Amino acid sequence: MVKFDLGTWKNRPWTEMELVLMQAHYSKGIDKIKVLLPDRTRETIFAQAGKMGLTKPRLWQPDEDSLLRAIYPESGARGVKEKLPHRTIPAIKHRITSLGLRSFKRKKRVSRVRHDGGG
Repeated sequence: MVKFDLGTWKNRPWTEMELVLMQAHYSKGIDKIKVLLPDRTRETIFAQAGKMGLTKPRLWQPDEDSLLRAIYPESGARGVKEKLPHRTIPAIKHRITSLGLRSFKRKKRVSRVRHDGGG
């Protein structure tokens, strides 16, 4: 039987070697581990480090909150991510919710009223 590797490259599982490298080198900084794991994005490395308990919670700083308030309403979470590359999109969205911020970029809902007399 021939098995084809048709899974997505993006969501592939971490290998034992990658996990060993993470354990041994993550504390040296993201730039060091990124060189050792060139096929992994910074975001997936951060996420995996969190799962492995290699990171400490990073408290939000007042200047980061100010930046969120200034940028998020117009640029959304992805715009904030460009200014805060060390923060993940889920972390940004969680903080936005905590601060009660709203985006002006939200799409308006389209009313689905039938005009043909049907219910």
